[in-house]
Amino acid sequence: LGLRMGLAPSSALNVGLSVDAPFWFTFGPGGSVQLSLLAGAGAEYFLTSNLLANFQLRMGPTLSNAAGAPAVFTFEGILGVAWRL
Repeated sequence: LGLRMGLAPSSALNVGLSVDAPFWFTFGPGGSVQLSLLAGAGAEYFLTSNLLANFQLRMGPTLSNAAGAPAVFTFEGILGVAWRL
């Protein structure tokens, strides 16, 4: 589940903000459900018409339903390059 909002200040640059709530399940004897509440920002820059560089940074708490599990801080940074065929 997520919400993303962005704008293009120029034809070569896109910037945006995001709020995401990813969740996952772990199975087995210590199985649980984790839910993260992540807010972040990102940018995409077109180096050429076919080559794109991007960066996204998200952070926030991750909650678990496991007995006695504390909330932990989650940090995610993504740096990428894309090529359009």
